[in-house]
Amino acid sequence: MNAKKVLLFAFVLIALLTISSPSLKASAEVHSLSNGITTMDSPKFSGRSAVGLPYDATSSVGGSETFKYALEDDRKYTAFVYGPFIGTDTDYDLELYEPDESEASIKTTKAAGKLEQITFDADKDGEYKLKVINDKYDSGGDEDAYIFLAEVAKPGNSYEVLIEHRERLHTYYAFWFDASSYTGNTISLELKTPEDVDMYQMRLYPFVEESGGENIYDILEATSDHTLLTADASQAGEDLEISFTPSAYSSPEDVYIISLIGEKGDGDCTFSIPTESEQQTNETTTEEPTVQPLCLGTLTVSAFTVIALIAVGIKGRKYKKEET
Repeated sequence: MNAKKVLLFAFVLIALLTISSPSLKASAEVHSLSNGITTMDSPKFSGRSAVGLPYDATSSVGGSETFKYALEDDRKYTAFVYGPFIGTDTDYDLELYEPDESEASIKTTKAAGKLEQITFDADKDGEYKLKVINDKYDSGGDEDAYIFLAEVAKPGNSYEVLIEHRERLHTYYAFWFDASSYTGNTISLELKTPEDVDMYQMRLYPFVEESGGENIYDILEATSDHTLLTADASQAGEDLEISFTPSAYSSPEDVYIISLIGEKGDGDCTFSIPTESEQQTNETTTEEPTVQPLCLGTLTVSAFTVIALIAVGIKGRKYKKEET
């Protein structure tokens, strides 16, 4: 094989490798959804209430409203009554009834105008009832009130959550998160989404007890002036993440509400908050170098190397012939 043939062979080889090399993937285009979530004052969903939705719990003095939730064993929940009655002479009380029980297992009866809250461990699956009562003895009014139930999330744990397409019982879900132990470090909220689920948003809200939790009044709206941060899904199966530093997004006592809202498809998502040490480890860990597939940049360098080696080889052969 003479020099011209060798060079031609080298160029053909390089061309073939270039054509077969993997192309770079374009990042998915992030776009805003044109359809908003329909706002509903008090959706009933066949008599059941949804975790993560605010419900109108207003009643006249001496009256009450009862809300039924299908909750799961070995999970922790918190429920609170908030709204315009905060700071007035209207006095709402809150009671919890466990499955198949006629007596309240927990009661909270703060003074008039105070937010009422119950935190409890569900020790069995079933229908739990939350009753909001306008105290007939101590209340002096009937200002508006809302009830909200969320699951308590702790760092280092994973929580499987059924998310359904729009306006079903499980379209919405919410977590209550106390971030006071993070001492100012960045926190990651992570949602792993199955292929069949297209999420609408994951949202981060502050919990503001002094103002009656007004920042979650609009939790059903497609847009919210009170939302601190949002993560949007542009396609089915897309995982969502929100990273934030509590000092940059203030909330009294560093308590936050994380709202999940589905859009299309049904399936179990997994929500988690890595521990502080896990997140620090992830930030400082460097990956071991790995052998990457040929790409255009490395291939160009390799091409010149091949040509140079072939040229040196040809020159060496010519030199050897001249000696002989």
